[in-house]
Amino acid sequence: MVIDRQYLQCVAFICGHGLRRREPLGTATFIAVPEDDLSIVYAVTARHVITKNAHRDLCLRVSLKGGGYRDIPTQGERWSLHDSTDIAAIRIDIPDEEYEARWIPPSFFATLQQIRILDISGWRVGEGDEVFYPGLFTKFHGRHQMLPVVRFGHISLMPYEPIPIEWHDPARNKNSLRDIEAYLIEAKSWHGFSGSPVFLYYPLEELVRRALNKAERDRGMRDDNTLQRFTDMRQGLRQANMIGIVSAYWDYEADLRRKYSVHAGLAVVIPTDAVIELLNGEVLMSERKKIAAEERDRRPTPRPASAEKIPPTISKADFQDALKRASRRLSPPDRGKKRT
Repeated sequence: MVIDRQYLQCVAFICGHGLRRREPLGTATFIAVPEDDLSIVYAVTARHVITKNAHRDLCLRVSLKGGGYRDIPTQGERWSLHDSTDIAAIRIDIPDEEYEARWIPPSFFATLQQIRILDISGWRVGEGDEVFYPGLFTKFHGRHQMLPVVRFGHISLMPYEPIPIEWHDPARNKNSLRDIEAYLIEAKSWHGFSGSPVFLYYPLEELVRRALNKAERDRGMRDDNTLQRFTDMRQGLRQANMIGIVSAYWDYEADLRRKYSVHAGLAVVIPTDAVIELLNGEVLMSERKKIAAEERDRRPTPRPASAEKIPPTISKADFQDALKRASRRLSPPDRGKKRT
């Protein structure tokens, strides 16, 4: 299968200062949230990428139109962190006329709620379904341009139960284990893909179409509410739907002395439900409302055409004088003169 380039344009590289120069550390995904008639764009990544590297003057590397890239500085304290799972986000300004970037609207998300509705209908999204994800390959990421690569895999385990992952506590600068809701996907991941968006290649729109047909045939599924839910889902789904954000990968000790570890071929993916939770939190929602209000204030207030020219006001005395002049009798014509 061939992946459309628009999926590669929806990611950026998170970079930080190294020993000699900035070096890419992880991947960020562009998500656009509507507010009034605006689209507020956020860079979303794995929480641990930020907490472990906040001291490195982080920036976002974004492709420019016409080639090349630009590093956009970000302040570590401006990142919003999810309290209970491995997700972080920050608002970013990337004008269309400058950057070769695309952002993913929430309508492209395949949430667990949508997937469970499909499961009830008998058309499952689950183990074995094919996925792909663009992101940073740290061994080669482009010298003169930003070059994300695409990795492929399959869902190995749905989020039936919480999965233990390594959790970084920035306050104590220590790691511990925390149980989170996540997928496991079989994929040969690599350092740098944390924060990559994971897409279901098999289109959910086709699953919804089949579910609608089944619901129409099955008397037990023909209530209006169920059909409406399927119809709403079908309108919101596209060719490849985002199911989550790459968090980490599983490895194992290669020998009993634990001198080094080997990739186990399983990656942890945080569901899009957690992304929605963070973006709809009080802090980021208030930020969006403030931006929308400022934009409304900048726009000129529309006025009716009749209000463009307002006639001057006249005093009562001026009005009476004008009335007298208008009502004054005309003098008769001079009879000594002939009319021509």
